[in-house]
Amino acid sequence: MPMIINNKSTVDVCSISKGGIGMTNGVVKKTGWEPDDMIQVGFIENAACMIFRKSKEGTFKLAYANKQKKTGGKIYCISFIQNYLQTLFEIPKKGVQPIHLSNTAWDMALIMDEPEWVNTGFTKMDVNKIPKNDVGIYELLGRGDAVLRIGEGKLYERLNAHLKDKRFAPPAVKGVRYVALNETVDGQLFEKIRITQFENMAGVLPRFQEIRA
Repeated sequence: MPMIINNKSTVDVCSISKGGIGMTNGVVKKTGWEPDDMIQVGFIENAACMIFRKSKEGTFKLAYANKQKKTGGKIYCISFIQNYLQTLFEIPKKGVQPIHLSNTAWDMALIMDEPEWVNTGFTKMDVNKIPKNDVGIYELLGRGDAVLRIGEGKLYERLNAHLKDKRFAPPAVKGVRYVALNETVDGQLFEKIRITQFENMAGVLPRFQEIRA
């Protein structure tokens, strides 16, 4: 069943069930969507991330979660959930925090689970083991696996460039984790999503992040 929230609720969470994707009033308000808007739904493979935007090319119509009270929102992408998402994740999922996006073509993202990170050291020997043509995102890690920088691009090239940067010399950076994605455009978008998520949770950018998403 979708999450049903009364019309005074300002909680900013989503839920995914076999019947669709439910959103509270707070989520709908932040996206700027309205009932009957057409919503395009996408999925970044290997990143466990759903993306959404209002679009004339959208195939799913936004409805009220509670039709009688006209509150919340729901996207009835039933076949997508049952035939695809359900094969990858345990459904239902409740209390999923939406990531509202700016400066991108997409309005919102939902990270269903942590990506399948590859963890490695931050040395020339470690970086040289990464396939040279792999593109994706990476996170430089400090003490206690604190995220110091989030980046994207050709992983081998980007990380080799960081090895030459004195700011990232030990003991500042202790390791790196990365995930390869299918296309460069996926990496660019997922980088923005991860930076926005980090700032939402921490209230600041990662220590060595110079540009806001």
